[in-house]
Amino acid sequence: MAVNSFKNLLATIVAFAFQKGGVTKSTQTYSTACRAAESDIKTILIDFDEGDLTVLFPDDDSGRNYIKASHLVSGDLDGRELRQVGENLYLIEADEAILDVDELGIDHVAGMLQQSLQRLRVGFGLIVIDTPPNLQGRMLAAMAASHAVVSPINMGPFTMARLTKFETAFLNVQERYNPKLHHLGWLPCNINSNSRDQLEGLEFLKAKCGEQMFDTVVMARNTASTSLAYKRPVWHQATNGAQRVAAREQLAACDAVLARLAEVETE
Repeated sequence: MAVNSFKNLLATIVAFAFQKGGVTKSTQTYSTACRAAESDIKTILIDFDEGDLTVLFPDDDSGRNYIKASHLVSGDLDGRELRQVGENLYLIEADEAILDVDELGIDHVAGMLQQSLQRLRVGFGLIVIDTPPNLQGRMLAAMAASHAVVSPINMGPFTMARLTKFETAFLNVQERYNPKLHHLGWLPCNINSNSRDQLEGLEFLKAKCGEQMFDTVVMARNTASTSLAYKRPVWHQATNGAQRVAAREQLAACDAVLARLAEVETE
């Protein structure tokens, strides 16, 4: 898919959501935001989880009054600014107060988040939200405030057991808060290429889910975690064979997500 085919992204909001840790949800959120920014799409990356994404960027000691994740729920945006962390890329990092959001009513959280994102999306092509790995307030509110949801999954038995539960939660959010919400599909990630069970499970799920499964697969690769440790996407400085393979897989996954997002109605 050519980069130019993403250019019609217009103030699109996408949440990466699934109620299971270890499926590389934060990695896919970060990678998609970086890929979009590098494709000349002005992008906001929101850490609505526990702050993992924040460590992927240099510390900022400027003392500037940046928008934090909790401000999206309180509506306290006036006088604050977005933190730019790269060309076309802006970060709203998680703060301590965001941990209290799950104690608030979902109606309040979803409503405030929707209002805040409507203010921020002006002038941007994409807003990408990382969510906690549980079906509680922050994840549900992020879905309610988004145009689309992507669900990274692995082939573990606990993940498979939770697919139906997530689908039910998604439909409830869609019915109650956001009738136009799209589930773009299941994105298979962290797949063990040496596991016959996982590979067979992947083929079974593709046959069962059809277009609801992304064709692209991100295999479990040590080079991916190494790249994150150096605070860069896996396709940056991919010099040896293993790094280049991991880079191709991740770029293909990001491009597939962006291509599906480009077809989502945002009005």
